[in-house]
Amino acid sequence: MSDNLTSTDIAKLITDIVETWRTMIELKGVTLTYFIDEEINADYLIDTKSFHTCLNTLLSNAAQYTDNGRVHVHVTAEDIAPNSLKNLSIIVADTGRGISNEQKLSFQSEQNKTRLAEAMKTAVELGGKMVLNSTLGRGSEFIFTYPCLQSSILELETEPLFDSLLNNRADNFIDIDIDYEDIPIHAPTKTSLQSQTSTDNKFDPDNLRGVRVLIVDDVSSNQEVIKIFLTPEGCDCFCTAAGEEAIETLKTQMADVILMDVRMPGMNGIETIRAIRGSDLAAKNAPIIALTADNSAETNAECMAVGADLFLTKPVLCRDLLEAIRFVRRYQNQEEIPKSKVA
Repeated sequence: MSDNLTSTDIAKLITDIVETWRTMIELKGVTLTYFIDEEINADYLIDTKSFHTCLNTLLSNAAQYTDNGRVHVHVTAEDIAPNSLKNLSIIVADTGRGISNEQKLSFQSEQNKTRLAEAMKTAVELGGKMVLNSTLGRGSEFIFTYPCLQSSILELETEPLFDSLLNNRADNFIDIDIDYEDIPIHAPTKTSLQSQTSTDNKFDPDNLRGVRVLIVDDVSSNQEVIKIFLTPEGCDCFCTAAGEEAIETLKTQMADVILMDVRMPGMNGIETIRAIRGSDLAAKNAPIIALTADNSAETNAECMAVGADLFLTKPVLCRDLLEAIRFVRRYQNQEEIPKSKVA
């Protein structure tokens, strides 16, 4: 058992984790359902951070590998001692691609450092276990069992870690450059829609309502994740999948801010930024934020040299993306935006 135990409402924790994945899963046309045994109605002592990581990893795996059908989370609890010690059983089942026998064996290897393999090892460290049942082409079922003690047995003054996570919802992140060999573990969380606090027409760089954001990325799921971050803030997002397409779109539409993926086939992000800056487009001077998983100084310098205003590396924190947009808007009416790397 872990030493980092906090008193946690497990039913609420699991519900909140599942709901953070709903938008991403349902955008693919996949049904997301869950069941939590009504007997799980008390607070329990758990390692909240590790539990959170394990369940998020399983849902991330299901979300990325399931293109149709259903993802289902099933949670039950069994008494294993008369002193309120229970064994939680969390099943995450999907109708996705499934996992080959070779992949199943690789999860047990010390050399396997994918998020999913690490989550399976973490389950063991927590005193529980994770079992995988999967058939290639027919889906997967992960069964995560975890022993926990009811909080009423022991008074605990430590603030539950998950409460801290919820109070910093914008800090939740996802690696939007999805790689099936390195499964992201955190889902984006929607923030509440900001209300208009002023009735005048003064320019407010911190108010993103109505700000038109062009997202240029060749991966549709990356586009959707960014929209999930920005839409609740009031941004009007529109997307293109290539540099050439972005140029054509800007001939007929205005963008207040442009988010440019650097690594794209055909006209890459650097070439597209150069073309926009050298054009007579209405958006030629719009702030441009370059997004890339390559955090090298050379790539940063190259982006800035062709006219990018900021360079943001992946995985992208929702908080940093919002701060970056507010930053470039704050300086967009000045002669020069201070060139600096946000993350």
